[in-house]
Amino acid sequence: MAGGSLRVALGDTLKAIDWLVRVRIARQVADGMRHVHSLSIVHRDLKSDNVLLDDNLNAKVADFGTSRVLGAVGAPGVAESTRR
Repeated sequence: MAGGSLRVALGDTLKAIDWLVRVRIARQVADGMRHVHSLSIVHRDLKSDNVLLDDNLNAKVADFGTSRVLGAVGAPGVAESTRR
């Protein structure tokens, strides 16, 4: 996204992000993760590098490469007796 990662934005000393904007970004990440969890998906790699910002500093959770669907056949942690 045009704004880059949250990690880069937080480390940019030339463009300090106001604390109210930081709270809004945190809320957007939390809302995104709540939605992902409602779909029984676990991200497994949430970090500031995997939160992308648009031009208006709106957050999007990204990089679902290590994510898992809870209860999926063959998923780690699912007991053998629950597999079909």
